[in-house]
Amino acid sequence: MIDTIVTGGMIVLPDSVITADLALQNGKIAAIGNKVAFSDARNVVRAEGCYVFPGAIPKARWNSSDIL
Repeated sequence: MIDTIVTGGMIVLPDSVITADLALQNGKIAAIGNKVAFSDARNVVRAEGCYVFPGAIPKARWNSSDIL
């Protein structure tokens, strides 16, 4: 089971920006893609219209109350 899915965000990658879903498992990025089957995720964060910077903010700098 995936821990968290960030859906529909504009994911900023080193060489591009894509609109996609991002899956997190055990505090790490498990997958990035469009319409990835994440129906069994524990948490879903809707990020439409938001930029997502995977790996840009160290885990020690935020907590779950900071999420949208």
